[in-house]
Amino acid sequence: VAPLMQHSDGHFYGVASTNGAFRLGTVFKLTSAGVLTTLHSFGGTDGSGPTAGLVEGADQALYGTTSSGGTGGFGVVFKITTAGVFMKLADFTSSNGSVPHGLMRHVDGFFYGVTQGGGANGFGTVFQMTPEGVLTTLLNFTGSTGAAPGSEAQGPLVASGNFLYGMT
Repeated sequence: VAPLMQHSDGHFYGVASTNGAFRLGTVFKLTSAGVLTTLHSFGGTDGSGPTAGLVEGADQALYGTTSSGGTGGFGVVFKITTAGVFMKLADFTSSNGSVPHGLMRHVDGFFYGVTQGGGANGFGTVFQMTPEGVLTTLLNFTGSTGAAPGSEAQGPLVASGNFLYGMT
């Protein structure tokens, strides 16, 4: 279950992994008065099965991942405004990772995340993404360096200075 996040606009935002118009998941908004609004229903090629929380970008849009769907079925990174304007930013291809789990926004302006599988060795990756959706693989796990980083409730990575920390 992905945690809700409170946006700078005061509302809460989250994802549901299986509901929506196509039963492939949604992004939703919840007001403090309890009014629930579906902002986007995933349809497959734009992603499916979001399981990690959302992150607010410097542009106040929400950024997130889906664990499957997209062009190759390996998951996507997406951006959605608080008004519900959706954009798929990047597809995972297995070679750059599969089953992404969450994003964190670093003070350097980039987003960072992990994939549970795929990459050069099939054991998962650590990736960097620009706000425009350009993915760069920073680390391909080898098995001996770790494998299948998970989706901890607080996110798969934390930052301290110029270092990222996580677990496999």
